[in-house]
Parts: sequence; C-alpha cells; structure tokens
Amino acid sequence: ALLETLSQCAPTLLQTAPDAVTSRLLPALADTLGTKGSSADGRFLALKLTCDLTLPLWLDPDDTSDGGSRHRALAALIRDNLLPLCPTLLADEDPIPLYALKLLGGALEADKDMCGDVAQLGLAPKFFEFLSLEHTNNNVHNVR
Repeated sequence: ALLETLSQCAPTLLQTAPDAVTSRLLPALADTLGTKGSSADGRFLALKLTCDLTLPLWLDPDDTSDGGSRHRALAALIRDNLLPLCPTLLADEDPIPLYALKLLGGALEADKDMCGDVAQLGLAPKFFEFLSLEHTNNNVHNVR
C-alpha cells in the first residue's frame, strides 16, 4: 500500500523533496528490488516507482542547482545498485522487464558512458530478445 501511495505522489515528491528522493527513497527501492523472496507485485511497484522518480531527475538538463551532486548520486545509484539487478529484472514476470528496459533506456540516454557497464553485464543480447517478433510482448504493429 505504501509503494502504491508513493507512486501516486511521485510528481509531488520530485518537486518538494528531490534530495530526499535521491539520498533515501531510491536506495531503499533498490534494496527492495534486490531482496530475494519479495513478491512480484512488490518488485513491480518498486521498479515502477524507481522509474517514475529516477528518470525525470536523471534526464532533467536544467538541474544544476546543487552543483551536479544529485546527478552524480543518481549515476552511482544506477551504476552500483540498479544495473547489477537488471539481468534478474529482465528475466522476471511481465511487466517487470518492460520497466527495467525503460530504466535502462533512460540511463543510457542520459549517460552514454554506462554503455560499457551494460555490455560488461551481458545485457546487450537481452535487449535484442525484446526486439524479436517472437517475444511475447511484441507483434507486427509494435516492432519497427
């Protein structure tokens, strides 16, 4: 219930407490995603909330109010905590892999240097699996 409520309040959290989101909430969500035995619903809500909070902060080109420390903290969180979870998230139940791809896409869009980390984790071939027409989430109309 807490994750659902936080997900509904994500825009407000980003406007009113971006530093708390970066330093407290996102690391806690990453811990939740990495916890063995958590429910699929809990992982989904944690990943959805992580995407809803991380991507707007990460992709905001005008955010220089803190001298870039928030961006550095997000980069470290993504690189150290979230990227290592991606192989597991990409193999999880739907729709978890789609949100993992969304998070990865945003991370790579904002920081091209993470491509090396993604390649090192062996994630590139997994991306191509999602582009295949045989993949359960794809059909002739959405793969172009």
